[in-house]
Amino acid sequence: MSSSRRSGRTTNLSADLLKVERLKQQGNKIDEQWNTRFEELLDYRSEHGDCNVPQRQGKLGTWVKRQRTLYLTGSLAQDRINRLDSIGFKWSTREEQWEARFKELLAYRSDHGDCDVPTSQGKHGHWVSKQRKTYLAGSLAQDRIDRLDSIGFKWTLKDPNVPWETRFEELVQYKAKHGHCNVPRSQGQLGNWANNQRAMYKKGKLSQDRINRLNGIDFDWTPPTGSRKRKAPPGTWKLTRKVRYHHPAQM
Repeated sequence: MSSSRRSGRTTNLSADLLKVERLKQQGNKIDEQWNTRFEELLDYRSEHGDCNVPQRQGKLGTWVKRQRTLYLTGSLAQDRINRLDSIGFKWSTREEQWEARFKELLAYRSDHGDCDVPTSQGKHGHWVSKQRKTYLAGSLAQDRIDRLDSIGFKWTLKDPNVPWETRFEELVQYKAKHGHCNVPRSQGQLGNWANNQRAMYKKGKLSQDRINRLNGIDFDWTPPTGSRKRKAPPGTWKLTRKVRYHHPAQM
């Protein structure tokens, strides 16, 4: 064999080995990046309780979405599937959306003291309404029922379309007209609502911002029974006027 042929084969072999080494390095770099994102996902899960990183959350959100895409197309390595499964990773975007709405509901409950999100509040309000409809139709999964039950979710509402803000504005108007906030229960929905605020306050279930707003209009948390004073009879009024008229200080 000529020296030129041996030299050529040696050159080709060196080039192939170099390519293999480069590919190996690239693979190691990809694995390193994947492991870095996985560690970030663990931190996110530790802080938020799930792996449902929204896509708007930058590189981690984009990476999470890509894992789902690769999984659905059968392109994700089994060892990575196993690692993500081990930390409760949700592969379905529908599950992800439900979890996101549930977290929003927890935040709403923390601010308002209940889970009664009005439908006027956009997607979140419509989601809450859909949970009730799905439940009443017997189509809501038991684990979701249990989770909603655990936070005091009400499956039926007597007046679901009237938000807290609307009743508060009605109370402000009532006070402007009557001079106080002691709406009698016989006054219908507004009276029942006012009484319900007092009941929630006594149980410690009324959020602080609502307490502050009601305090701001001098809401009476413990109105006296029969709070409206009776007007004095006409005869008494005349007698009082007569006594005042003949008072020595006025003579």
